[in-house]
Parts: sequence; C-alpha cells; structure tokens
Amino acid sequence: MAIERVELPGGRWELKATGKDIPELKGMLNEHGAKEFQKSYIRGQKTGFERITDPRGNYTYVPGDKIEEYRKQGYGRIVTPSFVVQDLPWKQRHKRGAGRHRYKFVGGEFVEA
Repeated sequence: MAIERVELPGGRWELKATGKDIPELKGMLNEHGAKEFQKSYIRGQKTGFERITDPRGNYTYVPGDKIEEYRKQGYGRIVTPSFVVQDLPWKQRHKRGAGRHRYKFVGGEFVEA
C-alpha cells in the first residue's frame, strides 16, 4: 500500500502508510518537523519571549507576540509581594561578601548563623 493522503473536514488531512512505506513517511515527517522548528525559532527571535506568571503564580515564558492572549487567559496577574524596611530596630551588620547570608536571633540581637 502506498502512502495515502486522506482529506478531513475543516481543511485538515492525515497520511496513512503500511509496510515498506513507513520509513519513507518517517523521513517526510522529520523533514517537515525541521522546517517548522526553524520557522518557529526565527519567529521567536523576532518577537522574543516574556517571563510572566501563569494562573497559579509560577513563572513561565510566553511568546512576545501573544502576550495579550495569555493575559486574557489569566497569565501575568499575580505579582510577587515585596516590601522595603525603612528603619530596622537592631544594629545593621555589614555582609561579608556577595550571596545569601543567614542570621539568627540570639540574646536580643541578630548574629550571622
């Protein structure tokens, strides 16, 4: 049986193959997949990707040209809370180097853990 193309409603189609034609069909699909990946990669470079939150609050990347569609679906509405402390009630200590520092409260003052 040769590779046969079946037209489906809505402008869709599917390919059917059996026996020796399966490796040939696989090669056709690999070629098509590579072309489509290249098109999407080039389109992605033009529009870029944006980092926004999904409806659950986790960060994700979405295509830059489809940001408004994602916002209508509930993306990007959750903002991570942040705050600034103006005056601290204890003596500030200078951090030793870059990176994270852990402190604990001992005897009425904070000491580096």
